[in-house]
Amino acid sequence: AGVYSAEDLLRVARRRGELMAAAAAVPGAMISVAARREDVQPLLDEWKLELVVANHNSPKQLVLSGATDVIAEAERRLAEKGMSVTRLEVATAFHSPLVSPAAQPLRECLAGVTMNAPSIPVFANTSAAPYPTDAEAMRDLLAHQLAKPVRFVELVEAMYQAGVRPFV
Repeated sequence: AGVYSAEDLLRVARRRGELMAAAAAVPGAMISVAARREDVQPLLDEWKLELVVANHNSPKQLVLSGATDVIAEAERRLAEKGMSVTRLEVATAFHSPLVSPAAQPLRECLAGVTMNAPSIPVFANTSAAPYPTDAEAMRDLLAHQLAKPVRFVELVEAMYQAGVRPFV
């Protein structure tokens, strides 16, 4: 959308990848749960498990992220409740506080990137709203969303409400 150059995109993507590889040193895991968030969240609250709904991908599918031992406990308990649970082959607990130490170094990388207002609305996956047009606000949102949940269901709904019709 004209926010930054292709060269900057590659440089930022590379740095983000390096930071996520370093974050993989923290033991974390993720599981996919084929269930409605409304059915899973009360159980997580009741069990007081320190995890996050890292991705709300569809009305009947979400991904939980957290420390490896806590994910194993959630995996066992959700399966006992008859829910379909699949361990994801990932390096750590992405989109959770476990990877938050990567946010500030990514923000520092983004400080050196010229950012223009988008020529068309670009929606952020953690706010389910268009990115701000202010460069500093864009940098902050972009850097910190790697440790925040992806609100994909809300994102698609917001885009639809904004008039977007073709989804791939």
